[in-house]
Formats: sequence, structure tokens, C-alpha cells
Amino acid sequence: MEQRSAVRKLAGIGAVVSCPQFGLFRGEIENVSMQGVYVRTRNVQMCLNAPVTVTFQPEPAMPLLSCNAEGVVVHQGPNGFGIHFCAMDSVCRAALSNLLQRLPEAPQADGPRVMAG
Repeated sequence: MEQRSAVRKLAGIGAVVSCPQFGLFRGEIENVSMQGVYVRTRNVQMCLNAPVTVTFQPEPAMPLLSCNAEGVVVHQGPNGFGIHFCAMDSVCRAALSNLLQRLPEAPQADGPRVMAG
């Protein structure tokens, strides 16, 4: 089973996910790291390895800063899915790094996970 190399932080940040296969929908970033996010959704099932773009605001004090991260779905759960980031511009990467310093660590998930191989 694949293991994460970065600590996830609890987030609770609104997000919009765009996928060429499934369209556009809203979710909530439940946890985040510099390498990816887990997006909680309702009634959305994503295919593993599907390319996506996640749009979110990492700095509440800067509402005009909207970040786009290109990624791929690497985990599918009953209430959402995990995305591994493939590309993010340097401004958004810096804003995400600052956000992660302020967030609490997410608890470790128990049980098996479906991961892309």
C-alpha cells in the first residue's frame, strides 16, 4: 500500500473541482499537504487517475487570491477523493505553505484505502 510522504493538515476550505470527464462541482478540502488534498463531496464518484483542477482560496485575509492546482485522483473514498498535485504556480505554492504552518495535523486514517497504481 502506498504511504504518504507529507503530513496532512485539517483544512475545511471550500473548493471547486473541474474534471474533463465529470464536469465542475463543489466540495470541501478536508485535509491538505504540499503534495495533495482530500476533497469531501456529496454524490460524486471519481475515477482513479482522472486529471482534475482544484481551485481554492488558501488565505482568508486575501479573498482575491484564488489558487489553481492541477492534479490527478489517487484515492476514492465513500465521501470524497484524494488528489495528488502535479502542478501549482509559485504564488499559490507559497500561500499554501503559509497556510499549512497555521493548520493542525489531521489524524491518521485507519483501514484500507483504494490507491491508484
